[in-house]
Parts: sequence; C-alpha cells; structure tokens
Amino acid sequence: MTTKLTLDNYINKFKVKKIPIKFLGLVNSKIKKNFLTYIDNEKFINQCNKNKYAKFVLVSKKNQNKISKSKKTIITENPKYIFFKILDNLNSKNIVTAKNKIHNTAKIHKTCIINGNQIVIGKNVLIESNVVINEKSKIMDNSIIRSGSIIGGDQLELKQDENKNLFNVKHKGSTIIGKNVEIGYGTIIDRAVFDYDYTKIGNFTKIGNNTTIGHNSKIGENNMIMSNIVIGGTCKIGNHNWIGSLSVISNQIKIGKLNTISMGSILFENMKNSENLVKNRIIKKKIFL
Repeated sequence: MTTKLTLDNYINKFKVKKIPIKFLGLVNSKIKKNFLTYIDNEKFINQCNKNKYAKFVLVSKKNQNKISKSKKTIITENPKYIFFKILDNLNSKNIVTAKNKIHNTAKIHKTCIINGNQIVIGKNVLIESNVVINEKSKIMDNSIIRSGSIIGGDQLELKQDENKNLFNVKHKGSTIIGKNVEIGYGTIIDRAVFDYDYTKIGNFTKIGNNTTIGHNSKIGENNMIMSNIVIGGTCKIGNHNWIGSLSVISNQIKIGKLNTISMGSILFENMKNSENLVKNRIIKKKIFL
C-alpha cells in the first residue's frame, strides 16, 4: 500500500532536502532569488531549464530526467496541485503588519472600508462612498476612486485538488494605482497572486464603470478604458491605448501603445503598436486614413 503524501509530508520533504519555500513562482518568473516552481507540461521544460533562479522543481517522474541537473527536483504525481496548495497555504499564513499611511489631504468618505494593513493613500486622493480598499494597496496622488469600487480584491485563481474538486488560491500581492488615475463606479482592480508581485494602473489612466482588471496585470499611462470591460489576469498594456465598452481581453495578452480596441471586441492575441481591433480582427490603422 502506498502512503498518500499530504501537504505536510511535502513540506517536511523540502526541509529534509534543504529546499526553501519562501519564494514560489512560475517558470517564467522574474524573481532574482532562487524559487520553487513546477512542471506539468513538457512545453515549459526548456523555459524552466533556462531560468537560473528556478532552482527547485516539482515534477512528475516521467519528466524528471528532462530537468537540468543544476536543479533540485521533487517528484509528485500532481506538480501543479502541490505547488498551488503550498502557495495557498503560505499566502493564508502570511500576515501583513506594516502600518497604513494616509495623507492628511486625502478625502475619504465615511462609508469607505480600509481593510487591512500596508495601505498607502497619497495627497489629494478622493475616495467616494462604499469603496473597499484592501491590504497592500497603494493609491498615489490626485487619484479618484468612485463609489462602489474595490481596490485589491481576490480574483478567482481556481485549481483542482487530487479529487478534481476546485479550490481558490489565496492572493497576497499588491495593487498600485498611479497618480491622477480615475477609477469609475463599481470597478474592481484585483491584487496579484504572489506576495512579491503587483497589479498596476499607470499614471493618468482613466477607467470607466463596472470594469474588472485581473490579477497581476500591468496597465501603462494615459490609457482610456471605458465601461463594462473585462481585462484578464497577467495582461501587459502599454501607453495611450483606447479600449471601448463591453470589450473582453483574454488573460496573458500583451498590448503595445497607441492602439484602438472598438467597443464589443474580443482579444485573444497580442497587439503591437498603432493597430485597430474591430470585434476580433486586428487591422492596421492606416487602412482607416
């Protein structure tokens, strides 16, 4: 009979092998410290082997020999589950204690909920009624948060356990709202999943009502993001883009600068610079001249 390895069993195995689990990341993570990652698909093995900081790897037995000898491997039948279960466990135990810093010129409605620690609110910030500001959120000078918005929410990061039951991974990253940003009514900006990561809205970007910005996304400066838009997690959007109402941008999409995304569009591929998206077709802007 084989013994079922629980989460505690794995954590004990890491201790025996002298594997630190302070830092966890995906194979393409930009962490400049040795971290624990996982491989559940062969297409990521090369990327893992090239990342010198991906030092500790959860991997199945069939893929073990494909991992560089410079790394320490931990064999498991379900690397993805174990990785995210460890992350969820660490994030749940990681208590934020840094004090909040709220500038005395900020105008915050009495019904606003300041939920947790390490919250920074800058000069002349206006926060309207029934806004929720969660831990590790930073709102920089002269920004406006309209009523009903949530800054630093936990988005769904759903994974399956060994019985195919879903669980949501606890988020522990930050949320940064730049200077002179405006967040419309009922908009949700999700925090990053990993403790060292962040979701960011760049300076002078304006976001309309009832829009959702997914975890880990980085949005540049002077973007016009209209109402009722969904931007998936881990997107990277440059400067001076216009995104029309009711558009949907899939996760992990990269958008350059000076692009126009027409209302009701759906984007599943990257955009470069100065392009126009109509529904689901990317067209060079010069066609419209």
